[in-house]
Amino acid sequence: MAQLDAFRYGSAFSRGALIQEPGVSLIEVSGTAAIDQRGRSQFPGDIQAQINCTFEKIENLLGQEGAGLGNIAAATVFVKRPEHASVFWEMARDHGLEEFPAVCVVADVCRDELLFEIDGQAVVNGGIK
Repeated sequence: MAQLDAFRYGSAFSRGALIQEPGVSLIEVSGTAAIDQRGRSQFPGDIQAQINCTFEKIENLLGQEGAGLGNIAAATVFVKRPEHASVFWEMARDHGLEEFPAVCVVADVCRDELLFEIDGQAVVNGGIK
């Protein structure tokens, strides 16, 4: 399910930005986590569900421009606990992202109850159609 504009639930940031140049488009993806359309955190304490939800949110965002997770050229993955890094990499492989270009860091995430967040950049060669 797609997320609504963050301003609708009192958070002041953009979900992403599109930068178009001749022959290539760059989609900047803001930090994305398991947050529903009303701005509520989803799946507290469940790292796998949070990762799946976040992948879905990013896929929906990129899909608006005809791109997908496979178009991500660089990402930062934030996990709250060290043991969650291996869970992320396993789930990335399960989503067909064996070569996912990400740096995984153990750090605070945007909310206490969330365990996982991703930001990154997707590239579409040939530009957005």
